[in-house]
Amino acid sequence: MSTKPILLTNSNIPLVQETFNDVFKIISFNQGELTKQFLIESNAEFLFSRSTEKINKDLIEGTNVQFYASATSGSDHVDIKYLKTKGIHCFIAKGCNANSVAEYVLYSIFNQLRGNIKNKTIGIVGFGNIGSLVAKYCSLIGMDIIINDPPKANENYSFPNYVKSQSIEYLIEKSDIITTHVPLTITGNFKTDNLLNGNLKNFNGKLIIHSSRGGVINEDILLKLNKNIKLVIDVWKNEPYFNSFLANRANIITPHIAGHSRNGKVNATEMIYKEVVKYLNIDEVKIDFGLKSRESLSSDNYARLIEELKNTRDIDGDFEKFREIINVDENKKGTEFKNQRSNYPIRYEIIK
Repeated sequence: MSTKPILLTNSNIPLVQETFNDVFKIISFNQGELTKQFLIESNAEFLFSRSTEKINKDLIEGTNVQFYASATSGSDHVDIKYLKTKGIHCFIAKGCNANSVAEYVLYSIFNQLRGNIKNKTIGIVGFGNIGSLVAKYCSLIGMDIIINDPPKANENYSFPNYVKSQSIEYLIEKSDIITTHVPLTITGNFKTDNLLNGNLKNFNGKLIIHSSRGGVINEDILLKLNKNIKLVIDVWKNEPYFNSFLANRANIITPHIAGHSRNGKVNATEMIYKEVVKYLNIDEVKIDFGLKSRESLSSDNYARLIEELKNTRDIDGDFEKFREIINVDENKKGTEFKNQRSNYPIRYEIIK
């Protein structure tokens, strides 16, 4: 290209300079700096961001943006319908952090059940990138698996033979562990807002791992349940503000960092690069993204890998750090929550 198109990118997306320097003229912004005026003045045609930026009409209207990419798996922050009406190419790096969340779930199971997974059944709500990976790992370590994914079941999706596709009521009744892996959808035939609501009364005696989106579980009802349930909570209804009563009640709490790993962020950059190559119809260049090798999971090495995970991911440390802000002044809560997320240290995945 004789003239490089202009890319405006969040500064905390890794390896953008190394990956796109030959493709774009790159301008970086820090969290909180992205505005419509910034977009207009930069004349940016390409925009990369993370989930902390709201991508909608208020930001994009009147700018020169023609390609948007989110370096995160979720899309709650993007008005995809609006982008489509404007003819703006939209790419979400779905599944980029799936393995990171799966590691978080495996660690939580081991931590809360003290390694006792014999004859345990896990109920997985949602069988997308993350849910399917959690199911695969749980199968490898000998657990029984029930899944609930009505959209896929409605399409006669061919589920693997190591899972049973059942109703949400059956899943809750029969599972020892319940973990959520669905997007937050407010409308439609398969909305997930308050998906776990009145049926929560059947959660007693179970381990609940909540790492999808805050609104999927009714927090008020969850608080009223019998004390014999175990709660692992990474996502919250009103992020970055969170329910302090629920945080004090839970066994493990973290500030929406289950999907945070160096691998997940680098995966997103690589996925965006491949999409840009297709969009611009240019030759793909081999790039070394510098990720460390991971070890295949089995029932034989599960306990050892979880101990290694405890050290490499330091979820216990995340928990302790988050506990320190549970009872801070309400006005500071959101700031402290965002600080812990945005300043999350570099940590690598170890399981595959």
